[in-house]
Amino acid sequence: MYTKEKLDTKENIKKKILMFPMIMAQLYLIGVIVLYQLGPWEWPTRNALLFYLLIFFYQLFFGLGYLIAIKKNISIRKIEKKNIYNFLSIMIVINLIFVIFNFMHTVGISSFSVDKILDSFINGIQNPSSQYQMKFNVEKFGGSYFTYFSVLAAPIMWPVFPLSFFYFKELNSKKKLIVAISLFFEVARWVATGTSKGIIDLMVILLVVTVAKYMRKRISDDSKKIINYKKYRFGIIMFTILIIGVLFFSNNVGDRVNQNWSDYSTTNGNVPINQDSFLMKITPDNFKPTLIYLTSYLTQGYYAFSMSLDLNFQPMFGIGNSMFLIENINELFGLDLYEQTYQSRMSAFGWDPYVNWHSFYVWVANDVHFIGVTIIMFLLGYLLGITYKSVLLNNDSVALVLLSLTTLIIIYIPANNQVLSYPTTFLTFWILLIYWNLRKKYKFVF
Repeated sequence: MYTKEKLDTKENIKKKILMFPMIMAQLYLIGVIVLYQLGPWEWPTRNALLFYLLIFFYQLFFGLGYLIAIKKNISIRKIEKKNIYNFLSIMIVINLIFVIFNFMHTVGISSFSVDKILDSFINGIQNPSSQYQMKFNVEKFGGSYFTYFSVLAAPIMWPVFPLSFFYFKELNSKKKLIVAISLFFEVARWVATGTSKGIIDLMVILLVVTVAKYMRKRISDDSKKIINYKKYRFGIIMFTILIIGVLFFSNNVGDRVNQNWSDYSTTNGNVPINQDSFLMKITPDNFKPTLIYLTSYLTQGYYAFSMSLDLNFQPMFGIGNSMFLIENINELFGLDLYEQTYQSRMSAFGWDPYVNWHSFYVWVANDVHFIGVTIIMFLLGYLLGITYKSVLLNNDSVALVLLSLTTLIIIYIPANNQVLSYPTTFLTFWILLIYWNLRKKYKFVF
């Protein structure tokens, strides 16, 4: 029996657990704005009042959507774990074969060779710039057929890693080994091409899964604390992963500009680096290059956002938010829709549409105007909340994958519409979202 005091305490802890993702997301987005203002880049913000007002409303509506979602009653639905295990038992093996072929396809290896795999991996660490340039010139193993297969199979293949991480403890030793080998090949693929994106994505997915598992357990116990401070292992592991990711990112970007970070501004519209900025002053010299590279990637999209406010709205009716959609519509109908986007028209300001970033807000504004972005942010917040709550209460596997994809969208908000611009994640997101909603009506296996 719970006393009234214990029930109140448990309810307060539940509220804190439910609010955790939104608090982290808002702190992250606010932190990027702080970097934008106090970091080393002297971004000459245009339309400053309108710029900050819009960002305020975007984050406000993002939070409102989330609050409505977590207050919504979700019916408790029993999901048979055996169905998920049966799916994973097959897909984990298929995924290992897939990631090996994907590695060979990306790196340009025509036959499986341990020596070639290790050489590509080591070269990616030592010479990321040359490996990065190489990926554009190598003959792709499997050619366009493998590319088409990867895209079409994405709604089934992409969820394998999030679900494998989530159910890792329940897997037998052989399956765990297969997951570990698959993870190595996936990481090696990105390392071998001197690219950080895939590794960052995996880190985010692992973080989402870890938090979801931990919060799901915490919401059902009687502890008065949202965080169990006796378990330092979680914090140490995540901090270590974060540091490794940042250092890997810094090494990749630094190698591309020959570690000449003082002239890095040429790639950012010749915007100068302020050596006397607050963050530059308090950052040790050895870490200043990392600060410059990281801040550039996190904040340049907001500078582009401020510039885009000078341009007229040219509605693109649901196509302009995704490079994947634009390219395919162009190819099908012989059009050049990209020239209508804010990104393309911003080249008049010296902002390269194919090199620099523009933020998620600008991509979505191609379709709904900057005022309409508030509605999209509301829906994004709602989706984050409803998937998170579904994972906590129902152990919902499809919701977990959608939660991972939604989190990736949020992480890339300062940069671009990352998830919906890549064909694999575009198809995975929309097909699973449709499936998840249809499942409420029809009795699917999981």
